[in-house]
Amino acid sequence: MIIRFVTSSSHKLTEARRLVGRQLEHLDLDLPEIQARTIDQIVLDKLELASSRVSGGAVVVEDVGLGLDAAGGFPGPYVKWLLDLAGGEALGAFARGLGANEATATCVVGIAIDGQREIFEGKIRGTIAVEPRGSNGFGWDPWFVPEGSDRTFGEMSSGEKDRVSHRAQAWKKLADYLRSR
Repeated sequence: MIIRFVTSSSHKLTEARRLVGRQLEHLDLDLPEIQARTIDQIVLDKLELASSRVSGGAVVVEDVGLGLDAAGGFPGPYVKWLLDLAGGEALGAFARGLGANEATATCVVGIAIDGQREIFEGKIRGTIAVEPRGSNGFGWDPWFVPEGSDRTFGEMSSGEKDRVSHRAQAWKKLADYLRSR
């Protein structure tokens, strides 16, 4: 079965291929992203758009969020725009300004296959570092310290990150689903 992962991020593609343990065909479609309160809503909308443009096989999409507890989960699904507009420094400054750096990282992976849609969520707790640390990974990896660690994702090897990340949890759930079919 052909599984097409719709993403414009080479970093996400590399991680997904590593996590699923099977070849994913890359499909770089320019999908508009709705502004929604939850990552689930965004992923379901992306799935609808992607599957309407692709015939045959399965289509997979993904979205992530990083929410600060003290801000009611903000920026959550808007973290990408925060980073694009103001950089990671704004994320650190925002946490410092709130006086609390506890956060939750969430990844939702969705698949459209045989006319059905399924979503899989991975979620981990952690904190936002005062300053970025490490050069591995991408996005907010140098800022996020997962619970139980004293290192950011940016300081971890890909194998270490894959054992604990929100993305790993979601993609492993998808892999289990595919094996059960």
